[in-house]
Amino acid sequence: MLSEVAELNRRLVELNQARKFDEAIPLAQRVIKLRTTVLGESDSSVALAISNLGALYVGKQDYELAEAEFRKALTIYQNAGETDENMGDVLDSLALLCWSRHDYSRAEAYAKTAINLKEKLHGDQSPQLIQSINHLIKIYTSAEKSSQRNALYSRLISIFEKNKEKTDRPALFQFRCTLGDGKQTPEVFALKNRIDSLLDWQGPTQAATSLGVVNGRAVSLMKPEYPFEARAARVSGVVVVDVEIDECGNVSNANVVSGPSALKSASERAAKLSRFTPTFIDGFPVKVRGSIHFNFVSR
Repeated sequence: MLSEVAELNRRLVELNQARKFDEAIPLAQRVIKLRTTVLGESDSSVALAISNLGALYVGKQDYELAEAEFRKALTIYQNAGETDENMGDVLDSLALLCWSRHDYSRAEAYAKTAINLKEKLHGDQSPQLIQSINHLIKIYTSAEKSSQRNALYSRLISIFEKNKEKTDRPALFQFRCTLGDGKQTPEVFALKNRIDSLLDWQGPTQAATSLGVVNGRAVSLMKPEYPFEARAARVSGVVVVDVEIDECGNVSNANVVSGPSALKSASERAAKLSRFTPTFIDGFPVKVRGSIHFNFVSR
């Protein structure tokens, strides 16, 4: 049976990488059944198999079923009284699932438990804590708990300062951008300076790099309002907006270069409200130029 489990797991990895979740789920369920038969339902290997099934449901975006499986796995770990690395992954997954439903209280509890567990396993300055701390930062940001978020930023920066080879430069700079969105207190300035020191970043570059069409790089591409007069006149077509995007992915300047005149103002407004993935060259954030194409279809 365990030999069959090994072969099923190999196949599961292939199907998961190919995003063939419907094919993978019955195999994952078979693995759970076999491990339960051989090892007993309270074995940590069964919990791992259950959490793997939960991950497949996440891939399908069936978050309710995913949470149910992760909670089953967590119960097994808790009843066994074990401190297991995989239990930390389950807690992280539950934290994100609760966060996605705006259940910030439960999300915070799961994330904190994951951090505490990983501290016991690896120490309080270990790189293994980075993922769980990132999740809790995301939760505090959404819950508008800026002081708690900033305290975690400070802790995360300390870990990067101690383990510089583990520094995720794009993620760290994104933190800097997030800090720039809120109130600029002395505490925030100190955090930004520590990030700049880690990144060895001296500030914005002067020249902007050209990227061409940037629609596909958008984190949030705003849909322009279709002006009533233009719709009534059945005005349609593609509007091209040239944009300059700063190091944080914000549109700092937008100008329409082609398209029906009746659609230009709406397109510029939408472009200025859009957000993009920051661009890094040789590990440093840079300003970029590009164009956004908005297609208006009259119906």
